[in-house]
Amino acid sequence: MSNIITSVNTSVPIKGTGKTLGITNGTSNYGLTSGSGSNYISGRTDAYDVSVTSASQAATGITGKFGVTTDASKSGIVGTVTRTQITCKYIIKY
Repeated sequence: MSNIITSVNTSVPIKGTGKTLGITNGTSNYGLTSGSGSNYISGRTDAYDVSVTSASQAATGITGKFGVTTDASKSGIVGTVTRTQITCKYIIKY
């Protein structure tokens, strides 16, 4: 794990973790996926919090489980730091 030092109200790049992109309808959680031969993507509960798979080319498009790229410079997603927490520890010797 790496640390980043930044100021409040600064944009930071976001990278994926190798897990499917989690989506929700407010009640249940789903992972972003596409079935074999599908020409659309959908959310499935059995695809939530699982490793992304190698996509394969089907006649109607790419199939597999999808997540955010681990290359933060190409994910298209940024986060904004809205507050920081600082812990200072010190010892005063006389």
